Amino acid sequence: MLILVGTYQLCSATFYKANGEALNLYGDQPLGLLVYTADGHMIGQVMQQARPTLPRNIHAPHALSDYQAILKGYIAYWGTYRIDETKQTVTHHVIGSLIPNWVGGQQVRHYKIAANRLILRTPPAVLRGESLAGELIWQRV
Repeated sequence: MLILVGTYQLCSATFYKANGEALNLYGDQPLGLLVYTADGHMIGQVMQQARPTLPRNIHAPHALSDYQAILKGYIAYWGTYRIDETKQTVTHHVIGSLIPNWVGGQQVRHYKIAANRLILRTPPAVLRGESLAGELIWQRV
C-alpha cells in the first residue's frame, strides 16, 4: 500500500473514445488533487477551471444549464483503497461521491509509477453518453 501513499496534483486528464479520439472532458488545464494515506484512505477531486458561477436565483436566465455545466466540470469522491501489485491496479472503495451511483461501489484503476508521476487509467465507461476510457497523470507534491 505504501507505494502510492502521498499527495498528487493533476497534470492532465484525457479520455479516449473507442476509435482513439482524445477528449478533454475537464478542459485543457484541469485542476485536481489526489491523496492516498498510509492507513488506507483516499480522496480524489478533478475540476475544469472555466465553469460558470453559481446562478444567484432559480429564475436566472440560464440557471439550469449553468448548474449542468458546473456539475459536468467537477468530479469528487473519497473512501478506502486496496492495491494489487501483481495486476498493477488500485481499487477505490467509494464511501462518498458527487456521483450518487458510485457510493458503496468500487472504482478500479490501472496504475503506473514513473519517477514522481502516477498514471491512472480507467476502464471504458459511459460518460456523457459515450463509452470513454480515461488516463489521468498526477504529479507527487
